[in-house]
Amino acid sequence: MGGVGTFLAVFSLHAATPDSGFRSPVSASGSLSVDDFFREAQEFERRIRQRNRREILAGVLVILGVGAGVWRGPNLMTRVGCALVMAGALFIIYRIRTRAMPSSIPLDTPQAHAVAAYRRELEVQRDLLRTVTSWYLLPLLPGAAVLMLGQALALAQPAPALRVFVFFLLFCVLTRQLNQRGARRLQDKIDELVALETLDGNEADDRR
Repeated sequence: MGGVGTFLAVFSLHAATPDSGFRSPVSASGSLSVDDFFREAQEFERRIRQRNRREILAGVLVILGVGAGVWRGPNLMTRVGCALVMAGALFIIYRIRTRAMPSSIPLDTPQAHAVAAYRRELEVQRDLLRTVTSWYLLPLLPGAAVLMLGQALALAQPAPALRVFVFFLLFCVLTRQLNQRGARRLQDKIDELVALETLDGNEADDRR
């Protein structure tokens, strides 16, 4: 359970605020600083890739750690719980690899296309954080519950295992809240880029 807790901590700390150092490339007048924009887009991509690597590494360590419990667990329920945690971690790694990997923002395209591409990347990461309960927390919950039950039976003392499980649930709630806050921050940036795209579109229409 310590490994599962670390798995959660890595994501809650690094996914909820992937761009905490964000400085808006849009000035108060609504103009876009091109250099600042590309610098921010590249920094965002770098942080997301680093987060994904840390998360995948944490997942692999969890799989290796609980894998020993599948063979050496004190009872059948503990072994089943370890197997379920492994399955949950594998699903999370698969989801990160298929849904959370960022695309590079092209540097040689028109500015409007680059802004639109960056906005889509922000939307992908926002949706990832918004749905963290369904694809990240719930896959780990069955294994954690069965594992704690197995430990309670092995020790013939349910109280310690129950306390650990309650702590695990509280950590899940904290992880969800942090990720929801991160999603709101990303939405603020998306709204800013949408306003910029709308402004650019109106100016283009006026020139016509």
